[in-house]
Amino acid sequence: MRRDLRRNTKLVGWLFGSTIVCFTFFSLDVANDLREHLKLGIAYSGFELMHLIFEGISVITLGGCMFLLFDYLERLRNSEQEATETLTALRSDFDGLLQQRFEQWDFSSAERDVALLMLRGLSMTEIADLRETRSGTVKVQAHNVFKKSGVNSRVAFTSLFMEEFIDLGVATK
Repeated sequence: MRRDLRRNTKLVGWLFGSTIVCFTFFSLDVANDLREHLKLGIAYSGFELMHLIFEGISVITLGGCMFLLFDYLERLRNSEQEATETLTALRSDFDGLLQQRFEQWDFSSAERDVALLMLRGLSMTEIADLRETRSGTVKVQAHNVFKKSGVNSRVAFTSLFMEEFIDLGVATK
């Protein structure tokens, strides 16, 4: 639930706006208090002075919180943008890596389709249905994919790309 609250931009905006309102109110109240006492030449009593100091500390604290919150939100926006750019670059690199490997292993167009669908996690039956062919045909094509790529299972085939994808991610940073 806590994570949901942080993602709620309306709530964050409302809190930031409320902080600005409180900061403005307390700032004006402190300024008005000081102005009245200076204008009338009245000394502060112990309680009034303590109240003024508390309000002054509140103004400074709220101002600092606003600054830190604004800075934090800006860094989050930048971080999100960098993550999006990195993901886009990785996707592009990953697509290029797939095509390079498929050419290197000399996959037929059917084998390319089966390989991509297996990497997406589809079952042999789902691949057969999607390609409008028999399950046995897909199994033969998958066997050819494994043989040409030098592996003996779907997990091993997927791990070939995951290892390189992770390496790409590390190299991109």
